[in-house]
Amino acid sequence: IAEQIQKIGCRLNRLHFVAGNLRPVSHLHVTLLPLADYPELEDEAVRRAMRGCEAVAALSQTFELEFNRMVCWRGNRARIPLVLTQERRSLPLDALYQNTVIQLHRQGFALPKKRFTPHVTTSYNRRSFPAEIVPAMRWRAEELVLIHSFVGLTKYVELGRWRLGEPVMPDSA
Repeated sequence: IAEQIQKIGCRLNRLHFVAGNLRPVSHLHVTLLPLADYPELEDEAVRRAMRGCEAVAALSQTFELEFNRMVCWRGNRARIPLVLTQERRSLPLDALYQNTVIQLHRQGFALPKKRFTPHVTTSYNRRSFPAEIVPAMRWRAEELVLIHSFVGLTKYVELGRWRLGEPVMPDSA
């Protein structure tokens, strides 16, 4: 599905004569909730985030996702994000978002100041174009992944991965 998403972004960029910097297929993911912009990660913050994500995954079930709208978001003039998002909100995704907010707040993270829009960033462009409905991209959300993104460097480090709906096993130590 990641290759199909990238192809749609590439096709729209060509259609609108926009030369964009495509995101690598290996980096495409649905951003659900950014925690914070840490220049360096603190071990304790990572442990708390991992505990929160573990709880979220245990309390959540897998579900179908459908994204069908490409939008250029505001950015600086040299980096306008082209994102794939939803025309209509998804109740299971909204529930996952709310559960994530609650569990991370329980771990001491601040609540988001505004509602975040789940999306997949396909490229960064030098100019924008009008939003378009595109063929629906559908897939099953089965995992929650905690990623440390080095903003602006196209570098991600996976900190943890949890299957949705799997119970938390107590530490045996």
